[in-house]
Amino acid sequence: MAAQPQTKPMNVMPPPQETPSEGYDDKIIVACKLPLAWVELQLERSREITEEGKFGSKTVTIWEKIGNVVRIRGTAYPAAQAPEGFPDRPEKIFGFAINRNVSKAFWDKFAEQKKDWPPLKNGFIFAFRKMEDVKARASEARAMLSGFEPMNPKGDPRSPKPLMGAISQLTVEEERGKNMPPPRD
Repeated sequence: MAAQPQTKPMNVMPPPQETPSEGYDDKIIVACKLPLAWVELQLERSREITEEGKFGSKTVTIWEKIGNVVRIRGTAYPAAQAPEGFPDRPEKIFGFAINRNVSKAFWDKFAEQKKDWPPLKNGFIFAFRKMEDVKARASEARAMLSGFEPMNPKGDPRSPKPLMGAISQLTVEEERGKNMPPPRD
């Protein structure tokens, strides 16, 4: 019988990635409160193209991704045993995942291009040179909610409101059991 080739377990996460080093000297610290394993950031450039259609042609602007991808860790991490190959738990401060050694030149260009991107605009991703500044900003924003938190059936503003009086509010299992009639014998 022929020997079976050895197979390696599949790596479910991409390998850790540092910011590209070509021509970049200054490094900054990026903090991210998004509940994702990672966010991939990449620069873009615009290009004008002409589209031909049924009623003639028109010029439109398209955006193309250029350059290297910079991976920023988010706050997500498996609650149970992490799969093999999953990166280590991210360093966190006041609910923000800390990403060190990100190129300042890259970040400045990216932040300018994406200034209206909701995670940047609303402060869920930010960057500073010094850890003291990151800690201060993260401390100020620690109570900020991203909208990805688990729902709380008691008083969560995202809970659906009943449209009719015959429909009750959301309840947790224990409360529903208290309101049930006792079982018949």
